Amino acid sequence: VFVAELTLPGVPGYQQDTSFSVLPEPRKVAPSTSAFGVYATPSEEAVRILARAGFHWTATLTSAEVMANWGSVESTQGKYAWRDADVDLFRRHGFEVMMNLEGWSYPGWAKNLSRAERTKAFARYVEAIVRHYRGKVRYFTFADEIHNKIPGSHMLWKTEASWSNAKEYAAWHAVAYAAAKRANPDCQIVLNTEPGPFGPDRLFRYMSPKMVDVLAANYYPYPNTIREFKREADSVGIKHVWAPGVAILTWPMYFRYEKPLKNGSAGELRHISKTLVRTFAAGADVFFHYTATYVGNTNVYSIFEHDSSLKRGGVQFAALAWLLDGFKQVRRIPMARASLIEAYRFDRRDGQSVFALWSKLDSDQQSLAFHTPLKDVVVYDRRTTRRAASGKNGLATLALGDEVRFIVVPTPEAGAVEQSLGLARYQASALPHAEKVQHAGRYALL
Repeated sequence: VFVAELTLPGVPGYQQDTSFSVLPEPRKVAPSTSAFGVYATPSEEAVRILARAGFHWTATLTSAEVMANWGSVESTQGKYAWRDADVDLFRRHGFEVMMNLEGWSYPGWAKNLSRAERTKAFARYVEAIVRHYRGKVRYFTFADEIHNKIPGSHMLWKTEASWSNAKEYAAWHAVAYAAAKRANPDCQIVLNTEPGPFGPDRLFRYMSPKMVDVLAANYYPYPNTIREFKREADSVGIKHVWAPGVAILTWPMYFRYEKPLKNGSAGELRHISKTLVRTFAAGADVFFHYTATYVGNTNVYSIFEHDSSLKRGGVQFAALAWLLDGFKQVRRIPMARASLIEAYRFDRRDGQSVFALWSKLDSDQQSLAFHTPLKDVVVYDRRTTRRAASGKNGLATLALGDEVRFIVVPTPEAGAVEQSLGLARYQASALPHAEKVQHAGRYALL
């Protein structure tokens, strides 16, 4: 990412900046098999750049909420403000769309309806929107973060709650699900919640798991939440688990009063890389970053700059998409002789496999030594910079440092690489130096 500083001679204090990004040449990934999504603004420039970065999914919240929210689309009863141009824009740039229908955010005319009447009115809306976008949109969720749409929640403000507990939401969901399937039997319904009072273990006491096509773990302590939801999904026969609304930290990597840019943000980008790898390995089929554009209702900043270029976090996602997207399976690899190494194998649909690995030790002088040199491999860092290749005699050692490394190899050769990784010997020539020592009684924290 390059940043240009702009000043005016003779005008003290005047300063602007603009940035631009250089990304690797994109790989072709079918949207339906992509794992990278983002909450995006439906504008030509934003969608074009996000597509170029490798995103293939979007959800209709934040700056796109007028596309599908019940209160926005049916503000007048029985009359619908369809956003066909926005849907066509996303589809033209290769995006699959998940529509957030947000039945809790009901229109003004539904305010004085009883709960039963409002449920039926929402079902009519669901049937209308699913039918209208049949052939263009398959994925719908009835409410984002259903656990936050209850009495006393900060999200409801003065809006009357449409459900107060898991049993009441299950009844709402069942009516809406039936309406959606009447309009399009092929549509896919996403249940978007979190562990706790509205977790799937509670909800499935009152509704059939067959009313859920995708189980979504919508909250921020990934990847453990995904792992829990994957176990629950497997136990009830739900095939897909998504991670929408996730807030992997993309805090601005510089502020206007911090010039020049500081290198300390590298730790944040490593965190993004590791967390995303772990989230996919825990069972997530699709990940949605919240959000592409800062909309003022979150302390998780955007991956998109005010001048439409990608921030460093956005470029990091683009690099990870280039390395990992289009995978059909992923799993963690046991490291028999290198317990400090965390390693994962991604098998992509294009016939390539990618091994993602890093050390748990914060030290620049680390490496792996292979008893059998790795053949036909190329090694990249998390920015897609090529770091090593096997060459004629194979790759005998791999320098790690404190970075994430990605080994790309043709899938037919991946088994041999996995075996060599599992038996690799870990070497650290020096322990890291302590930046500071904090004494606490008998103990010291380095």
